[in-house]
Amino acid sequence: MALSHKHRSVLFEYLSPRVGEEVTEALMAEFPARDGDEAVTKEFLRAEVAELRTEIAGLQSRLITTFVAVSALATTIIVAFG
Repeated sequence: MALSHKHRSVLFEYLSPRVGEEVTEALMAEFPARDGDEAVTKEFLRAEVAELRTEIAGLQSRLITTFVAVSALATTIIVAFG
């Protein structure tokens, strides 16, 4: 949940003299200022990583297939003209 500017200001004014500005700023950075700044959930991150791994596996498979095809072509050329 995002904190309004008013709430952020009140928290900053209260905490800053007690724990220091640096610590207060670090704490405030953990709370989004806008709804669009929501923190990423573990579930979302896991889903994105799984999708990325699937894409990488597909690219790896295509790369291996291309490498084998180029190797076969190179071998054919070497045998034919060698």
